[in-house]
Amino acid sequence: MTNDRSVREGYPLLWKDKYTVKSYDVDQEKRITLMSLFNCFQESAWHHAERCDFGYKSLIEKGKFWVLSRLRIEIDRLLLWEEPFTVETWSKGTQGIFALRDFLVIDSGETAVARAASGWLVIDSEKRRPQRLNEFSETMPFLKDRQALEGPLERLKAPGIPLHGGRITVDFCDIDLNRHANSSRYFEWILNSFPYDTLSGRRAARFDIDFLAESVYGDTISILIGNPSDDGTYLVSLKRDRDERELCRARVGWA
Repeated sequence: MTNDRSVREGYPLLWKDKYTVKSYDVDQEKRITLMSLFNCFQESAWHHAERCDFGYKSLIEKGKFWVLSRLRIEIDRLLLWEEPFTVETWSKGTQGIFALRDFLVIDSGETAVARAASGWLVIDSEKRRPQRLNEFSETMPFLKDRQALEGPLERLKAPGIPLHGGRITVDFCDIDLNRHANSSRYFEWILNSFPYDTLSGRRAARFDIDFLAESVYGDTISILIGNPSDDGTYLVSLKRDRDERELCRARVGWA
């Protein structure tokens, strides 16, 4: 018996978008940046949700919106400038207050070069609090038996004594249509906090992030990076200075 479900005719279980790596998507090595790759994830997730009538337009009419809560990315190869690729995405249903969604990045040779698993929340736009997913769990099409990555989306640990870090201020261009800093900005803030020698000539092979609170225009944020673990990954924490609220945790691994 399969757990795959299409609850309404015309609702696609699997969504595919085709992209090409643009010049503004790449780093100094002509490889797609993690921020650009994540932006493709956001775009494809939005396309699929809109097509299935539980996207931004449907929710905003009810005073709600989607936010990313947890994400785990594993990368085998970073795509190169001008390289075409496909992003596949599908819902895996709900787990408590989380809506689960996976992603595959497939190159022109039909090889999966990156995989991601994510958990999303529906937030009340006025109270800024998570909402139950009862109305979506009954209508959301899902492919529960298909996994981009094995294992649950675990809660990340906080780093120990910080090795280094930085401080940023949330600016106008960081704010998205939900009037808070867009998720992709956290990728940029975190990666830019590593020394240049750590970034140059290397690539992120794994990036996990666990969002805990939102940040808004004018917030000053401290970025704390712990010592590398035995497997070479770094734990990162972002804290809002005005109240020391932890905004997110991340884990970054390099290759």
